[in-house]
Amino acid sequence: MPSIECREIYFSYRRSDPVLKGVSLSASPGEMLGIVGPNGAGKSTLIRIMAGLLKPQNGSVLLEGLMLHGLASDDRARRIAYVPQDYHLVFPFTVMDVVLSGRYAHGALKIFETREDRVIAGRVLKWTGLENLADRKFEDLSGGERQRAVLAAALAQEPELMLLDEPTSSLDVNHADNLMALLDRLCSDQGLTVIMAVHDLSLASAWCNRLGFLDQGRMNALGEPARVLSFDRLKSVYGDSVKRLDLDGRIVIAPRGKRNTNA
Repeated sequence: MPSIECREIYFSYRRSDPVLKGVSLSASPGEMLGIVGPNGAGKSTLIRIMAGLLKPQNGSVLLEGLMLHGLASDDRARRIAYVPQDYHLVFPFTVMDVVLSGRYAHGALKIFETREDRVIAGRVLKWTGLENLADRKFEDLSGGERQRAVLAAALAQEPELMLLDEPTSSLDVNHADNLMALLDRLCSDQGLTVIMAVHDLSLASAWCNRLGFLDQGRMNALGEPARVLSFDRLKSVYGDSVKRLDLDGRIVIAPRGKRNTNA
């Protein structure tokens, strides 16, 4: 049974034109699925619908065969972790405070964290390379460090399904690759299901089991990266602004760039 399944999702913001037009997909335990496509294609909206933050006008979302919007909010919180693009705090919390907030779903009525909570928080801080920043104020972190702290909070939640919206947008090449390697390991070792909206086509191709290509609110293609990122599809969506290179068995999507006349 799929971890999550979207069936013919239609969604509009107020009375605007539909952002999503009959989108269907599913993801299985242990799978990393990347949602790619141009700006405005509906990637972030789809992630928020799967997180239960938006409700589609038509269509349905099933979590392990159950209607997502029929589940109690605390049940959804235990099973689904959502990592947004932007995360803002009003109070001066430390990184450890932020990570421990991910344990709230496992005991909403408790006032203080348990020893187990702190052990799990310490573990995910190490996974994300933040163990030396545990006592730093969140507001004092760089953009990339904040992004990793929010990811650590989601991992502390111990979810079955993790939904991420552009998780590598503020990370350098090394941290972005390390993040994808960590998610890949959790998928393989713990059966975590990961679905992420991502702009970096090369990174998505290198790490995701499958890709879903959204374009103008429709699922243009869904399958293995090599097939989804075909030469014809890239040409039809991006024109001549990108080119696909196949290097050492990997797909690299490169910008057209400026020709080097000194070569």
